[in-house]
Amino acid sequence: MSPRTSPTTSWARRVAERNGLSEIEYVRADVVELPFADAEFDLVVTFAGLHCMPEPGAAIVSLARVLRPGGTMVGSCVVSGVAARYDRQIQALGEVGVFGPPCTADELLGWLDAAGLSRGDFYCNGSLAQFVAMKR
Repeated sequence: MSPRTSPTTSWARRVAERNGLSEIEYVRADVVELPFADAEFDLVVTFAGLHCMPEPGAAIVSLARVLRPGGTMVGSCVVSGVAARYDRQIQALGEVGVFGPPCTADELLGWLDAAGLSRGDFYCNGSLAQFVAMKR
């Protein structure tokens, strides 16, 4: 398997082909060092992954870098500080290496702001924070 393919990209290709989608470029990259130009995309989507990264704030900065001014970032992230039962699960998943360092909803909002993003919708459903933010 080449460094630019993985079981995930193979699965994505099969799903795209099954749905008649052929104009898709698949790139496997480190989210903190994305191989794209500044302001290259209108939309960035990051669902249920930020909390698994070792540096989620740096990931947000990198994703915002490739977003054009006025572009939209849509995503979700598990946050701590909502309820003790969620925090215990977050801690356990961190201890086994599934989750990265935990963050609170306020920290997530701070990272979005620091990356030059204006908050649109933001809400928590249990410990899952969901957001829409626009590049200033």
